[in-house]
Amino acid sequence: MVTLFCAVVGVVGSAFPVDIDDGQSVGHMKDAINEKKKYRFPADELQLFLAKTKRGGWLPDDDPAALKLKIGVIHPDIQTMIDVEQLEATREVKDVLVVNKMVDFILVRIRN
Repeated sequence: MVTLFCAVVGVVGSAFPVDIDDGQSVGHMKDAINEKKKYRFPADELQLFLAKTKRGGWLPDDDPAALKLKIGVIHPDIQTMIDVEQLEATREVKDVLVVNKMVDFILVRIRN
C-alpha cells in the first residue's frame, strides 16, 4: 500500500491523499480518486500526471509552483507538467513509481 498526494489543477485547496495498493493500475487509482472526491462523472475523465520538476525530482510543498497550485493558480511549471503525456490507465502504480524514482505527488486534471 502506498499513499499518493494528489492536487486538482486549477482548484483552490484541492490537495488530498489517496491510498492504493502499488500492484493496482493507474486506472484503479483514477477510480480511487473519483470515489474519494465523489465526482459525478466517470473516472476515465480524470487525467493524471506526475508532479516532477524539470530537474527530475518531485515537486516540494514550498516550491513556488506548488504554492500557486494551492490557491488555484496554474504556474508555468505546473503547465509544463500537464503538457506532457498523462499516465496510462493500464500501467501498474509500482511501475510508475519505480521508473520515476518514487514520485509521490500526482496532478489531477478533469477533462473538459
